[in-house]
Amino acid sequence: MTRKMDLLLLKIIGMLVCYTLITCMEPLWAQNNSNDEIMFLRLRLKNDVITLVGKSIRPGKLKSHRMSETGKGLRYVVSSMSGESLSVGFIEDPSFHLYEYEDAEHAGHIKAKMVTVADVEFTVRIPVKTGMRLITFDRVRHNGVQYERPDYLRIGSIDVSTQDK
Repeated sequence: MTRKMDLLLLKIIGMLVCYTLITCMEPLWAQNNSNDEIMFLRLRLKNDVITLVGKSIRPGKLKSHRMSETGKGLRYVVSSMSGESLSVGFIEDPSFHLYEYEDAEHAGHIKAKMVTVADVEFTVRIPVKTGMRLITFDRVRHNGVQYERPDYLRIGSIDVSTQDK
């Protein structure tokens, strides 16, 4: 019995470590920038309202990633003062966590549970663009029909003027 519990605990810890690593690697669409700087935004999502907790800019270049609009996610659009879209990216929605665990009644079977968190802090990395001003966040909403475009629900905008670097 103790050995089974130890194995179960190791499986749960392993799954949590894997989940943490995957969610920390937020996919972005990196674009060319002469400065090669990355903006780290520390954000808080509380009751579907997004607020800026902190912002920093560091030298570096994001690797190019492609992510399809699947699953539960957030889309962000970086725009200029005039409203021109400078870049678009997608991240997993930090307010949803999928936990998997072994079914106590059926050994070897895995159960899954989606947990919604009403208050969560997370970090988004965005390549710095000349003239970037506003980052708008939308929740991706799928209607369940494959290959059909999702709807977007606006959850907020953050002013990220880069003049105060």
